[in-house]
Amino acid sequence: MKALIIAAGKGKRLGEYTKDLPKTLLPVAGKPIIDHQLDALAANGISDIAIVKG
Repeated sequence: MKALIIAAGKGKRLGEYTKDLPKTLLPVAGKPIIDHQLDALAANGISDIAIVKG
């Protein structure tokens, strides 16, 4: 099974939080958002992952 993570965009609605950091790298519960996504995919047996960035 394959997955696609769409990580494009500047995160302008997040204001100051994304001034110096892309939204996918913002920490939530101690780790970046993208890590939560990758962990969830791996936990479901998905290892073929493409990330679209902009």
